[in-house]
This record gives sequence, structure tokens and C-alpha cells, in this order.
Amino acid sequence: MGKEPQQRTREIVGVAGAVALLLGVLAVHALPALPPRWLDAVLALFALAALLQPRLRLPAVAVLGFAWCALSADIALDARLPRELEGRDFTVTGMVDQLPLRRADATRLVLRVERAQLDGEEIALRGRVRLSWYDDAPAELAACARWQLRVRLKRPRGLLNRGGFDAERQALERGIVAVGYVRDAEAARHLGTPAFCIDRLRDEL
Repeated sequence: MGKEPQQRTREIVGVAGAVALLLGVLAVHALPALPPRWLDAVLALFALAALLQPRLRLPAVAVLGFAWCALSADIALDARLPRELEGRDFTVTGMVDQLPLRRADATRLVLRVERAQLDGEEIALRGRVRLSWYDDAPAELAACARWQLRVRLKRPRGLLNRGGFDAERQALERGIVAVGYVRDAEAARHLGTPAFCIDRLRDEL
């Protein structure tokens, strides 16, 4: 019987900590702009130090949630294709992520970029890009296949309709750093497919 109050106390503390963390994360969404990264680091350090003080643990958890969310959002936004490179043709090498969606007008796919080049020079573009292949896509374009493609890219965008679907937010949630289409189907090179891959098995099923 003596363990029940202690168990209940731990549960209450756990719930309170989760709520504090959530409040810290939600506070980031209320900001008009993200704070600088150095401020996120300072807040995180102070929060970690405050966790050692029992009376300050809940506020510290909230501040830690704030710093973590702000830093994660800043990194995700910074990973997107730079605006000055929009509308340019890139040579990208990567692996098909998830299952390509074949439609009458085009094949839609997500490529996890391993390497990206612009005019023969390597650029720091890493992450996932969502592409459309308007020509007849080859059968080798399957889940987990590695390809080198000539593509035209731009930053993800969405319409700012209140209450409507937000394509830009969805892209941010899914780690999509750029969207575009296959520019030259004849220049596409299939670089092979691993012997085993979960998404490939799903594709075959």
C-alpha cells in the first residue's frame, strides 16, 4: 500500500513535466521570428543547470523544450534550398525514398540526396527533394534505387489560406528541402538497387 502514493506522485510529476515541455514547444510557435542560435544554446545550458534544483525543474523543462524546438526549426529552415539557387538545374545523386507514385501525367518520387552539383561544383544540399518525372519513368525507378538525375529545383511553397492545406509546412515536417522535376530524362542514370530494402519489399508487394 505504501508504494501507491509514491507511484501516483511519480505519475503526476511525469505528466507535469510533459505539460511543461509542451508549453515550451508551443511558445516557439507564438513567436514572429525564431531567436538566434546562440540564444537557444544559452537557454539550453541554463535549463540543464536548473534541472538540478527541484523547485526549478518544471520551468527548466519548459525552457529546454523552447530551446530544443527553436533550434530544430532553425536547422530545418536553414537546410532548404537557398533562394538565390531557385530555378537552376542541378545534378543530384541519391536514393529513392518511400514508394514512387505513378500517375497518368507524371511519376512522383522523393529522393534522399547524397550529393548535389551545380555547374560542376558541389553544393551543400542534403535532405529529401520531392520530384516529378513527366516523361515515361523507367521500371528501375523503384523504392531504394539509387539514381543520378538532372533536375530543376525550387524551395517548397504553399498558399497562405487560413484553415487550408499548408504544403510548405508539410514539406518542413517531412524534411523536404526542395521540390522540382526531372529536367533531362535521357541523362538519368540508374546506379543500382540494394539487395534488400523494406520499401523495395513494400513496392513489390
